[in-house]
Amino acid sequence: MSRADKISGLVMFLIFGAAFLYARGFPPQAAIYVFIVNGAGMALSAGLVVSSFVKDYLKRDSGSIPEVSKEAWIRIAVTTGAIILLAIMINIIGFVPSAMIFAWAMILFLYLGHKSRRYYVLALVISVSVVLIIHSVFVRLMLVPLP
Repeated sequence: MSRADKISGLVMFLIFGAAFLYARGFPPQAAIYVFIVNGAGMALSAGLVVSSFVKDYLKRDSGSIPEVSKEAWIRIAVTTGAIILLAIMINIIGFVPSAMIFAWAMILFLYLGHKSRRYYVLALVISVSVVLIIHSVFVRLMLVPLP
């Protein structure tokens, strides 16, 4: 999993860094929140990469470095594709419906256990609730418009 941590940490760092640079054109009051979130994201993703190298260094002494499984690469590829599709769908159908579909699909995809009807309903309730809470916080409390 170490290689996946390095790759995903680097990709997240680049995405947060690009958003950080893009936010420089925002008005100062609007940019503060974006700078804080993206700065924290960059710090956390850099921490993921560093901790991965530290784990590799410590495991090198014991001689066991696990390989990234085919299933992990599939999860990384599908999740990356879903995020790209989410960005496209937000512009077409809006934030709320596309985020609900994305959250529901990711919950179903990333869960490995037995999937019953109750699980599908629970995943739907969680995804709808989380998206509506996020929408309410941004639009009503912080007055940040979402697409």
